[in-house]
Amino acid sequence: MHQEASLTDAIGKALLGFEPGQTEMDFGTLCTRSVTALESVSEPVEAVDLLITVISCLSNRSLDADEHNKFREMAESLGRVWTKKANCSH
Repeated sequence: MHQEASLTDAIGKALLGFEPGQTEMDFGTLCTRSVTALESVSEPVEAVDLLITVISCLSNRSLDADEHNKFREMAESLGRVWTKKANCSH
């Protein structure tokens, strides 16, 4: 189970463009790269790995009001991308 979590984290960080050894990313960059990365994935499991990593990156962070708005925008964008991908796969 631990190896699976490590692999998920590694895949998600690679999709987000983390450098080797990098553990954090500024909020604005994380939001932008999350949407771009989700647009680029072709396999549902990659999307899940990406979203798990995004949630992990955000879990230890306190968001201010501006960041809450950016997070909401990112979540809406991710939803649109996911819906578009789901509709294209049918």
